[in-house]
Amino acid sequence: REAGYAVEVIEMDDRCCAFINDALGIPAVANNDPVAVLRNRPSYDVIALWHVVEHLRDPWSLLDCAAENLAGGGVLVVATPNPGSRLFSLLGAAWPHVDAPRHTCLIPLSALTARLRAKGLILVETVTNDGSARSATRFGCGAWLARNISNRQLHRAVYLIGAALGMCMLPFERGSHAGAYTAVFRKTP
Repeated sequence: REAGYAVEVIEMDDRCCAFINDALGIPAVANNDPVAVLRNRPSYDVIALWHVVEHLRDPWSLLDCAAENLAGGGVLVVATPNPGSRLFSLLGAAWPHVDAPRHTCLIPLSALTARLRAKGLILVETVTNDGSARSATRFGCGAWLARNISNRQLHRAVYLIGAALGMCMLPFERGSHAGAYTAVFRKTP
């Protein structure tokens, strides 16, 4: 909105939707079926799915619908945890971003790129060293290290030690091995 875009939000939580509408003054639709909402909207210049797809039972339906709802030359931004992360390869199911049952799927960038290419979108940029990716690495290390500690104060202290170790992992968690990625796609005109 600050960049001059007319912004709309789809949010499944009624309280969060009310906050977005009332406190932020951004039109928000309360609905837990973003595909149904998008199908009834005009085309958009930009659609941002910021840490959304990993929470969906069928992320491909939303991604396909988003691709269809973009105007020619429009941009789709997808940010999500990266199953290509070095920490994921080390920790496997214990990687905190697996986060089942809240996270239902983790999409490799190559699979996302192939699917969207088939829908007429081309990958124009991948960001893996932004605040989101660095935060994913710090959180992943901290949460993993403190995962079995029930004492609140001790849990917090161990989490912070783990997050500091995550900072040391950052040079190894770059590019295709980052803890999260943000992929920017453009629809061909």
